[in-house]
Amino acid sequence: MINQVRTRLRITRNVSDPRALAQEYCVQEMTANRRPLPVPYFDLLDYLNVLGKRDAPAAILLAHSVATLNQSLRNGEFLERVAEAWETARR
Repeated sequence: MINQVRTRLRITRNVSDPRALAQEYCVQEMTANRRPLPVPYFDLLDYLNVLGKRDAPAAILLAHSVATLNQSLRNGEFLERVAEAWETARR
């Protein structure tokens, strides 16, 4: 995974924030082989109020963990469970 991210960063030119791009690439690599979430990323990030914020990748990874542990959760139940985990993790 690290080599893939490094290669992608070498290929990408003229980036205003290389750290943010590296973070985005890492999240993409970590979530590439996982099942889709029961809600769209946009809805998840909006629900957690992290849309467009630097905590967004961490929220997505947490949501994937919750989805793996609770595969029967859907829509609102899933969002509520992720929000509970998110609040606990931020303490």
